[in-house]
This record gives sequence, structure tokens and C-alpha cells, in this order.
Amino acid sequence: MADFTVEALGDGAYAVAGRMDFDTVPDMLTASQAWFDEDRDIRVDLAGVTSANSAGMALLIEWRALAAKQGRTITFTEMPTQIRHLADVCRINEILTDHA
Repeated sequence: MADFTVEALGDGAYAVAGRMDFDTVPDMLTASQAWFDEDRDIRVDLAGVTSANSAGMALLIEWRALAAKQGRTITFTEMPTQIRHLADVCRINEILTDHA
């Protein structure tokens, strides 16, 4: 049984659920590659994430970089508390939040 799910919701929206950690992040990155082939901005709902660590935060940063490389934006909603706290400590909140 997988420790995470990545679900396409349509119109560039996706839902991620389960663990975002060192064990799951490599497979999550692989599962998300097709997102960046589409010609649209991306929205990722993280409400279903049950636990996360620095690997999860690194994945969000990687997703942001992949989107930027394709000239797209990526928006994260319902950011897990663990990642918010790590971003605060590392002072990288601006990397994970949206800009006007």
C-alpha cells in the first residue's frame, strides 16, 4: 500500500495526501512529472498530507522550480504545519508562498 496519493482534479489542480518524507518524496516527484508538461498554472491542495519533514519542504521547492522553468506558477493550499514551521526556521517562507 502506498504511503501517499497524488490525484489529478482537473484544470491544473492536484491533491496530495499521505506522508511527505524521505521515503515517499522520490516517488511523489516521479508521480508529478506530467504536471509540468501541461500548458497551465498548477494548484496543489496539501490538505490530505498527514506528516511532512524537510524532504517534503524540498519537494515543494523543487515543484516551484520546475513550474518556473516552464514559465508557469504553482500555488500550494493547505500547507502542512510541519512544513510551515520548517520554512519559518529556515526563513524561506517567501519561496513557498504566492507573490502578487
